[in-house]
Amino acid sequence: MRESPANTKVRCALTIVYAGLGLEAESRRAADEVLALLPIDKEPYFGQSVLQQTAVAYVRLGDHDAALDHLETLLGMPSAVSIPWLRLDPRWEPLWDHPRFWSLEEKYAIPD
Repeated sequence: MRESPANTKVRCALTIVYAGLGLEAESRRAADEVLALLPIDKEPYFGQSVLQQTAVAYVRLGDHDAALDHLETLLGMPSAVSIPWLRLDPRWEPLWDHPRFWSLEEKYAIPD
């Protein structure tokens, strides 16, 4: 961080590490900082990764609504995030029983 303070990969990792350690305030601060560096409305390609990684941190913090806010943004635009991927990746398991996840699943389901 000292050598390259604008390195978003390091900042995203730090957000997740803080969340895993239960350091909620630090994780949220790091998330806010990295989201400000690469806002999705100004940087749609690289900003997707930041939204996804901060959503992982929010899941670890138990803030499922914040995580779902980010995932809904990603599902609503061309991105690597899809409902089948969210169902396969165990990082998102805490969201699977959330009513908002069910709504997103219905809204963004891939047609047969």
